[in-house]
Amino acid sequence: MWEELLPPLLIGILVIVFYFISYKKNKEKTRIAIKKSLRIFIISLPIFVVALMLMGLLMNDHVLPPEWIQNTLGSQTGVQGIFIGTMLGFPLPGPRYAIYPIANALYWKGAGLGTIGALICGQQIIDVPEGMFIEIKMIGTRFFAYRTLTAVIVVFIAGCITEMVFWFIPHGIPYVIPP
Repeated sequence: MWEELLPPLLIGILVIVFYFISYKKNKEKTRIAIKKSLRIFIISLPIFVVALMLMGLLMNDHVLPPEWIQNTLGSQTGVQGIFIGTMLGFPLPGPRYAIYPIANALYWKGAGLGTIGALICGQQIIDVPEGMFIEIKMIGTRFFAYRTLTAVIVVFIAGCITEMVFWFIPHGIPYVIPP
């Protein structure tokens, strides 16, 4: 348990030290930085909580049976699972950190690593829900369509490469921390 808590604890201590140094140099700018950090934390917290709740729901065998995940998203499904992972990442809104608990749950249910890679890349690179309206308004519908199609192809290829890379890693090595 302590092994998992050590990195965030060390980073937290480092951040506190930096805030202390900053406070000694300029109190007002440090207060502004703390206010901005707290604002971002408050905005981000509900998204992360929902992602963790979704992870818990996905880990429930009655809601999403492991057999279904393995048969639909597992490594043995090949490019079909990777394509589904790409398409699942496509509509997911939210910041990057919100996808990781969901990816972790799917991995422990039997999803392939290429599928997980495509899911994470798809959520970040394709970025339809959040970026679509701004992108269409600023650059145009045609550009958005071409960029989205290109992103889907790139994400799919990245998922395939991820799956191939993990073929060469010994199976006894845990890739993901269990929930």
